[in-house]
Amino acid sequence: MTILTAFASRSSIAVARSLHRCLNATSLALIAAAALACLAPAPAVAQESHLANGDMEAGGDIPDGWRARGEAKLSRDTEIFAPAPKGASAVSNASLRIELSGGNSGGGAMQKLDPAPTGAVHITGTARVEGSLERVQVALQHFDTEWKQAGWKVVASFTPAADGKGEWKDFSATIKDLPANATNVVLVVTGKGTGKIWIDNLVVESGK
Repeated sequence: MTILTAFASRSSIAVARSLHRCLNATSLALIAAAALACLAPAPAVAQESHLANGDMEAGGDIPDGWRARGEAKLSRDTEIFAPAPKGASAVSNASLRIELSGGNSGGGAMQKLDPAPTGAVHITGTARVEGSLERVQVALQHFDTEWKQAGWKVVASFTPAADGKGEWKDFSATIKDLPANATNVVLVVTGKGTGKIWIDNLVVESGK
């Protein structure tokens, strides 16, 4: 073996060893990157809000976005309202008050959800009931494109205390089975009898 051949052989071995170390380092880096990707939290699913003025802060005599249903009188109450939810940055200063005076058909308040939710819908809020009321409910009423009722999903039900004086009660529900033809969806707060219903801190979201 000549000196030149020996030198070339040793050089090839050195290059091969260097290449082997480089490949090993690259493999380890790729493995580490894959492990970090597996450990990273999954991206949060985007949530879409469907209700306007659920905290009742906007408005004058009546909270913006809300309409009376049946025999009911609505007002924006700045004296009786629920505490702001834990972790909320805003301060609660108002609620929606619904007054019922004993009509046979009952009444309440409503708001059309925009956009209409699809799939699972998560609803949270706080309610207070006083007086002689029955069938106090928060519900989703849904209609087809021609506004023919397609269904009624109860979110929460409330009963006044025996002494007629109520306390704030939180509620939370997920409606998972809105029908495909529910192209118009209305959030309804309803009751029958004589008394008052307060609603506050309402949130309606899909995508959870």
